[in-house]
Amino acid sequence: MAFKIKKDPIGTIPKGQLIFWIIVRVSLIICSAYSFINGDLVMGFESVFCFIFTHLWDMFQIFGNGSFIEEVPPISQTALNLIIFIGIPFGSYLSLFDRIWWFDIFMHFMSGVVCAVFGYDFAVIIQRKKGQCAATLAAL
Repeated sequence: MAFKIKKDPIGTIPKGQLIFWIIVRVSLIICSAYSFINGDLVMGFESVFCFIFTHLWDMFQIFGNGSFIEEVPPISQTALNLIIFIGIPFGSYLSLFDRIWWFDIFMHFMSGVVCAVFGYDFAVIIQRKKGQCAATLAAL
């Protein structure tokens, strides 16, 4: 079987989420350009990596090749983009990690919530052919 690259299903993404994804991606490009111009290579590469990571759902859809990974809903990517958007432009560039003592705790908590959402989505997708998701799998 030959590998086929499919069209990006951009029409299946709700417009509000798509606009938010674009805002996040543009802000990360601006952050990385600002960092490289000012000689901060670590923040520049961090922004570039996060920019690539904001395309995770797109890569799932294009390179999924018929696997379960194509069924990840776009809301999961939106949650991931929200964490990246709060963490990089606001947390790092506006120094909220240094100015607000609880901001790092908040970000770790929210990252855990996003990981749990992704994990639950994967559990439901994996169990899709067997009916309702098993409670033990969902709990894991």
